Amino acid sequence: EMWQKEPNAALASAFKFKDDDGTVRGTVVAFEDIPGNPCISVETQNGQGMVPLHEDLILSVDEEAREITMEIPDGLLD
Repeated sequence: EMWQKEPNAALASAFKFKDDDGTVRGTVVAFEDIPGNPCISVETQNGQGMVPLHEDLILSVDEEAREITMEIPDGLLD
């Protein structure tokens, strides 16, 4: 899938960011290419937060609907 090969191109386009129960938590605003720990920057109602873009946390990516669903570690976006 495109987001795996070129996450910057795919995620820069305002994907909705959902948690594992399907709640929209914010919008992806940037891809941070940190060596060994790529992250996405998410704009939430509480401000902006960084979320590690790790394959174990990604539950689904719907490129057509522009949504990414992830398991969010406790306290990360609170």
